[in-house]
Amino acid sequence: SLSLLGTGLLFVKQVNNTRTYWQGKVQLSIYLCTATSVSPQCHENGPATAAEKAQIQSDLKALPQVQRVFYESQEQAYLHFKQDFSREPSFTNLVNKSDIPDSFQVKLRNAQTDFNVVAGTVQGRPGVDQIVNDSSLLAKFYKLLDGARNGVVIIAIVLLIAAILLVANTIRLSAFNRRRETSIMRLVGASNFYVQLPFLVEGVLAGLASPRLSSLPSRT
Repeated sequence: SLSLLGTGLLFVKQVNNTRTYWQGKVQLSIYLCTATSVSPQCHENGPATAAEKAQIQSDLKALPQVQRVFYESQEQAYLHFKQDFSREPSFTNLVNKSDIPDSFQVKLRNAQTDFNVVAGTVQGRPGVDQIVNDSSLLAKFYKLLDGARNGVVIIAIVLLIAAILLVANTIRLSAFNRRRETSIMRLVGASNFYVQLPFLVEGVLAGLASPRLSSLPSRT
């Protein structure tokens, strides 16, 4: 039970570290219009021009909520797509480079509070297809981690309580079976510690011997 409790605490720490790691990598993805974009605004305004891209990038860098802006071209996005799905060549062969849009990958200072401000700055502009908040994609992942963490801790606490009750019951039974000896010891003036000492020694010896006994091969 103590081992499981320790494992649960380590799992909790790992979950917190994982959450911190992914939150530090959360970005705001602004996908630009291409010739194959199907959104109504891209059909109306056409593919994003170089001037529109430069203006969007300049406005994003001027926002205090933005920590870093990185432009990912269609060539780079297509290479990343091929790498991510390298084990599925039948799928990657169906996708052309023109099908993958270029985008601005924006690193926010605070992914939870700065999204609406940054997204509102570029939303609906000519050349902007869609804006994706990557933190929303990780919400289900965080929920799964939290559920697993809580489950491990609850099971560990239940088993720890069961182990404490089992040990207490075992001590009571052992003391009851030796009530005659303990009564004699009390009659001759033995202290409480002196009466309890044999039970403590017996518990220590049993705890030390149990791993060795459990490791011995069983005989059929």
